[in-house]
Amino acid sequence: MRWTIHLGLPKAASTSFQASCSDAADAYFVGKLPRLGGSGSLPRYQSDEDRTVLRTILPVCGPGHAPWQRLRAWVEDVERRARAAEHDHVLVSDEILSGVGFAGMEFGTTLEGVLAVLHRLLGDRATFILIAREPAGWLRSYYSTRLKQGYSASFASFVTWATSFPYGSALRGVDYRSIVRLAERPELDLRIWVFERFISDAAYRETCLAELGLDVSGQGLEHRNRRPDLRRLERLRAWNAVHARDWEAATGAMRHPVIQLLMLHDDWRASLNDGDNPDEPLAAPALAAINARNAYLADQSGQSGPELSYEVPDDIRRELDRILVPGNRLLAAHLGTDLAPYGYVV
Repeated sequence: MRWTIHLGLPKAASTSFQASCSDAADAYFVGKLPRLGGSGSLPRYQSDEDRTVLRTILPVCGPGHAPWQRLRAWVEDVERRARAAEHDHVLVSDEILSGVGFAGMEFGTTLEGVLAVLHRLLGDRATFILIAREPAGWLRSYYSTRLKQGYSASFASFVTWATSFPYGSALRGVDYRSIVRLAERPELDLRIWVFERFISDAAYRETCLAELGLDVSGQGLEHRNRRPDLRRLERLRAWNAVHARDWEAATGAMRHPVIQLLMLHDDWRASLNDGDNPDEPLAAPALAAINARNAYLADQSGQSGPELSYEVPDDIRRELDRILVPGNRLLAAHLGTDLAPYGYVV
């Protein structure tokens, strides 16, 4: 049975890919189901074991310490379900498989480790997809997500942190040198798509998906994250700074999937019955902090004020270019595409 595995990156059209492909008639979909209209809820999956394998096991294991028996059993179960649905093609999608996690992009295994495990499991039956995004835009998008998680530092401080530890921080996921080298390994079928084209060029998107045997002709993207309101983000950043202790109390004990609670939107509060769910004992303090924050933002929604700044000092910008430009150039050469029109510094 043929497998196609979409690995991410996070913040690079993952929800759009999942929305376009989760109901594809050409493949059996396994992975993170789209959350259109409900981005605050926890990710949904076809089964609890799908969630465990994709979110808990694969992102933190390598070939030297993988639970092979459990992983092989999962592969067998997925293929059994696919055959029952009369499919010979399994389509997996979860951006956390890129090795870049949401709660702390500096930990987790590497993309190389995830690919090694999956290639050993599936051999040449597997095709891997990674959607690359222009690094500066990716950093802005990730920073906005961190603000929703309680982060309060300025963007300049965030980028200073990222450039100080390029291989142990957020920048690891968008330094394309290592990714291109993986794509050039003859034993791997790793295809890299360009985010900026994928979201804006229907012909490019349809061609990419058609190469996987997926027909989405005439189908637009079902979801696009809205461009953030810079005034709202600045108010959020300022609130986080004032209430840092509230966030610390809300998140300090969270070491399981409830950490995604910090990406809350209103539907999550309802799903937890205002924090009374006995299965989520850590939810109440986080909900209290979220409710207070959302009430503040609602009160301020009609007011003007300063906008969040994405400016960084010139010396930091030069360091950012020094780290990322070689990877951008290597990516452009690998794809045979001029990436400068899409904002990549080359």
